[in-house]
Amino acid sequence: MINKILDCIFIGDIFSNDEINIEKFKIQTVLTLSSQPLALEKRIIGVNYQFIYMLDVENQNIFSSNILQKTFNLLQKCLENNQSILVHCESGISRSVTIIIAFLMKQNNWSYLNSFNFLKEKHSIAKPNNSFIKQLELFEKIGFITDPINLKKSEIFRDFVASNGYLFELNDNTSKYNLEESYLLSSKKFSCKKCRKILFFDFNVLKHFSDNKNIFCEFGYLITPMVWMELDELKGKVFFNY
Repeated sequence: MINKILDCIFIGDIFSNDEINIEKFKIQTVLTLSSQPLALEKRIIGVNYQFIYMLDVENQNIFSSNILQKTFNLLQKCLENNQSILVHCESGISRSVTIIIAFLMKQNNWSYLNSFNFLKEKHSIAKPNNSFIKQLELFEKIGFITDPINLKKSEIFRDFVASNGYLFELNDNTSKYNLEESYLLSSKKFSCKKCRKILFFDFNVLKHFSDNKNIFCEFGYLITPMVWMELDELKGKVFFNY
């Protein structure tokens, strides 16, 4: 399923990247917003594939790692060169919707609500998660700032990050956390019992409720993907190279 949002900007899900759709909509660039890029065997010859690491979780900061700035630059370039681009995540509901809404806001000086309604009319399944909505509303409040220097200067942005526990990383590395900077913004760190190397922070922990829905489960930890994880393991002991 692919829907046209602007002249050269299309939105879809992970299954949109097939030869029929690519040829039908004359897609020249595909932007994947996910935990991993599209596999090589799923890529179509002649198409420019781009990837941004982005999770559909509550503590995903859309301002971190220059996510907004990078995606805006790519979308703007495609518009200027009249090249069709497909923006997709897994289901085409939250992440891809969030990025295109943010682009519409900055491009047209629109509010979050106006941008959402515009996209919703063309892409009926649009539904950013609650965290993304809050961040898009913040984006409106700070005047659509995306560059790291001015973001760090914004008191509204700093207060939002501090009160919500988002990862405040504004460098170009989208796959590794800046542990020193993160430590300054985190109240708790988790270290290797043997070598004391820092592995993750409290904001990486995904809290979930036990059977009693008023009590957080403390049996084990669910954490966001980290660069030292084994990609084929979904649970178990913590292993990493040190």
